[in-house]
Amino acid sequence: MPSSTNDFRRVLAAEGISNFGSMLSRLALPWLATLALLATPLQMALLVVADVAAGAVGALLLGALVDRSSKRATMIVADLGRAGVLALLATLAFAGLLSMTLLVVAAALTGLLTMAFQLARSAWVAQSVDADRLPARNAQLSAVGSVSETGAFAAGGWLYQLLGAVLALAVDAASYLLSAACLWRLRDADRGPSGAVDANGSEARPFAPPSRSRIVDELRSGLAVIVATPALRALAMLEVLLALGGSVAATSYMIYVARDLGFGTGALGMIFATGSLGAVAGAALRQRRCDDCRLGSARTRRALHPARHGGDPGRRGPARRAPARRRRRCDDLPGARPHPAPDRRRA
Repeated sequence: MPSSTNDFRRVLAAEGISNFGSMLSRLALPWLATLALLATPLQMALLVVADVAAGAVGALLLGALVDRSSKRATMIVADLGRAGVLALLATLAFAGLLSMTLLVVAAALTGLLTMAFQLARSAWVAQSVDADRLPARNAQLSAVGSVSETGAFAAGGWLYQLLGAVLALAVDAASYLLSAACLWRLRDADRGPSGAVDANGSEARPFAPPSRSRIVDELRSGLAVIVATPALRALAMLEVLLALGGSVAATSYMIYVARDLGFGTGALGMIFATGSLGAVAGAALRQRRCDDCRLGSARTRRALHPARHGGDPGRRGPARRAPARRRRRCDDLPGARPHPAPDRRRA
């Protein structure tokens, strides 16, 4: 069932606030490790790997669970879970009981819950938004996420510098509570009864908790599709390389700029925000290219389901060849003299 405008606005607001909290966490946790706990490069590597690995494992294992769970409930639980983790960190930092081990565990938990939120949000949008409006809605989500990321980097440094680590973590936890409040009155995506047909023409699955063997089977099927599809395989390798490069840089970068060079967190936040302006510009360009996105979506649907969209499943290439355009002869032009028929005997 297509979502109303108010429902999408709730998701859009929750996406912006939740992304603000996620970016704030990615600043506050490394600053706590670097400035408060005096972490070594090896400890910083463990902190970064915990966040990245938790997100990667969550993307593989949580997909089947999120697919059969309430998208609204998953997003709210993810927000409340992240708020609880950061509130606990703020309490431990205030009591002076914070350690590097607890910080690594918190990074892994927030990374896992963030991935669960993103999977549920993407599934809700895909199931609740009309196909014709989906490119524009995705562009709006991308723009809001880019703006919130820039705002989090710009404000996060000054929050940490002026208020301290404890209050900065408290503000971060409050942002997740506000995101959950935006989703409280959200209508969940309509999965339909058993035997119903969804927008893609396939049978809708009943709303039931999956078994362990079912999850493993779907995990294997998903990996097989990624390996067999060149475009998905290239995107997966790109994500791996980006995560690897970011992890290698983050291992020593924060120690160098915050501890060795002595930059304040406020100045560092403004530097990071400047780099995020490119994401804002890219989101604005994406908003103008929605027509191309629709064309790409149609081509993707024809490639994935050729029989459903008028093509031959065993034939590669376009499903339907456009008729050749007839050339206009000189005789068809207004005012032109008729061309005599050729003499076949002389030819």
